[in-house]
Amino acid sequence: MKNILPILLLTVLLSFGSLFAADKELLNVVKQNDLLIDDTGFIKHYNVCYLVSVGVSEIKANTPKAKVKAIKESRLKANKALMNFVHGTELESKKILKIEEITTMTIKDGKTSEMSVKEKEEYLELIKSKGSGVIKKTIDIGKWKSEDKKEYFYALGIVVSK
Repeated sequence: MKNILPILLLTVLLSFGSLFAADKELLNVVKQNDLLIDDTGFIKHYNVCYLVSVGVSEIKANTPKAKVKAIKESRLKANKALMNFVHGTELESKKILKIEEITTMTIKDGKTSEMSVKEKEEYLELIKSKGSGVIKKTIDIGKWKSEDKKEYFYALGIVVSK
């Protein structure tokens, strides 16, 4: 029994090691796919199909607090994109065009001596999105920084089929 225990432990460690190596390979596949950046799509890796979403967030300062905020924001964006893809969202859009015309007249001795017209246009578009649902068994594929260290990326996925 004493001789079997080290072999069993080594077997378990090697199994987990190959599992982590496969996760790193999946992360590399995701990182190489530019179409997934700030979007959602499908990836097939070792005959397993994944629905993958990559959230992106700007790192606004070189402080630990800003980096943590970017990590949380990019993960939240990835999760939101997965939710939108799986459960859909309701969108409400309002477009408002406001036109203001100001006419200025200067009257001297009962006659108009100067007149100017100023027109101001203001265009507003308000978009609200609403979604709901739960996604079970989300996989944290990985996270990374851009080469210039100004953006943070977070990849989440769901196994679609094996």
